[in-house]
Amino acid sequence: MWQELFILAGVLLCALQNVTSQKVIYFDQRLDHYSEINYGNKTFKQKVLINEDYMHPQHKRGHRQGEGDVEPSPIFMYTGNEGPIDGFYTASGFVLTLAKKYKALVVFAEHRYYGDSLPFGNSSFDWPEIGLLTVDQATADFANLINHLKGVYNLQNSSVICFGGSYGGMLSAYMRFKYPDVVSGALAASAPVRLADSTTARESFWVLATLDYQQVGQDVVDRIKSGFNDLSNLASNGSSGYAEVSQMFNLCKTIASQADFTQLLYMIRNAFVEITMFDYPYATDFDASLPAWPVNYSSKLVRNANTNTDAIVAVTQLVYNSTGDVHCFDQYVDYIYCSDPTGCGLGNSAKAWDFQVCYEINLAVGSSSKTSMFPDLPFTDETRDAYCSKKYGITSRHDWFAINFWGSDVWSSSNIIWSNGLLDPWHGAGILSSTDYMLPTVILDLGAHHLDLRAPNKEDPQSVTEARNKEDKLIGNILDLSRKYKNKNKF
Repeated sequence: MWQELFILAGVLLCALQNVTSQKVIYFDQRLDHYSEINYGNKTFKQKVLINEDYMHPQHKRGHRQGEGDVEPSPIFMYTGNEGPIDGFYTASGFVLTLAKKYKALVVFAEHRYYGDSLPFGNSSFDWPEIGLLTVDQATADFANLINHLKGVYNLQNSSVICFGGSYGGMLSAYMRFKYPDVVSGALAASAPVRLADSTTARESFWVLATLDYQQVGQDVVDRIKSGFNDLSNLASNGSSGYAEVSQMFNLCKTIASQADFTQLLYMIRNAFVEITMFDYPYATDFDASLPAWPVNYSSKLVRNANTNTDAIVAVTQLVYNSTGDVHCFDQYVDYIYCSDPTGCGLGNSAKAWDFQVCYEINLAVGSSSKTSMFPDLPFTDETRDAYCSKKYGITSRHDWFAINFWGSDVWSSSNIIWSNGLLDPWHGAGILSSTDYMLPTVILDLGAHHLDLRAPNKEDPQSVTEARNKEDKLIGNILDLSRKYKNKNKF
């Protein structure tokens, strides 16, 4: 590890750290892109990972472009989402695969208020400091960063492709929506953009998570559903039932109330969220440590369990105690109740995501036993509004989010590749079909949450390999179109 300081374009002071083949810079990013009333022109340190390995050698930092030089390297930027950027870099190897082919500069930009990119340090999550955590500010960060990196690398005429998965996929699409002069195209993987304005999309998550298990066998779904019912029946017995459930799940503290039991149900349900979202064909530890094909693996646990409740315990243990060294569970520590029923994560990332969903981002509603294998854990817009008002004293801007970021009506844009895996319970909120060749869709029949962004793996199903090949060709087409446009319209 080594560090040095250098000036970006003569005005940007950054800390540079070499980590294998990538550089880590801390970019002086504006606090507020839209007003100087409260913060003037103050900045914060935004963490950015840069990989120059694949770009044309003469375009690397320190080399200058001259007459007759090769076509400028494109810029491939991953638009960071709700977590530290290092994890997304590790989990998005396909971006590097494409960069090698197209000789691109690779940039992974961390989202403000996540990871190390805390605008106000330890006070970032206090009010009113947290008020600068918006999608508009985040996308402006990315656009501002692109502009400066073009200057640093003398790539003013380069094409820019944004990549992202999940919320990051939404951001990649939004970059093309809002900054078509800066971004030439985007690969929006598992981007649930229809959550902004579609009630059906918001109700689909738990239904599709159930379908993942239904494809293994109806008996698995029936047993999971029965397991939840049996737990509720036990809890209805009061103290004796609470004690039995607490022992069953090896809880650190005995359940003392219905609220404690409900919190346990949230935690258990979240185990199924992790398993269905990251149903990858090989073992991973991206968001949780999971075996290959965890839906199939956990289904075997369900079938082999002695009782219905043992089946639920086994699945919970798989996610929360994969190493076997957890002595007891605390449902209030292992799962944080928040504005997102599918989970906000833990630590500072949970604080940031909780606020974002409260303030503007529409997400899934609660689960219903009538439409899924999960227990009745309702979470309506009214529930969210009451929670957010109590916690932050704010009223959500969800209607404005649909206006500001288009929702399902994406058709006036162009050069966005919409990819979705049919094993991903978020795919019901994605763009699954298109008759517009400028907005192509790519479907991964056996793909879970943004699996296509991960590095190619020998365990990948053929449909996933074919999907990546299609995305490769589509990105090549976007780059060709962008270069032709830029060359045609030079002044």
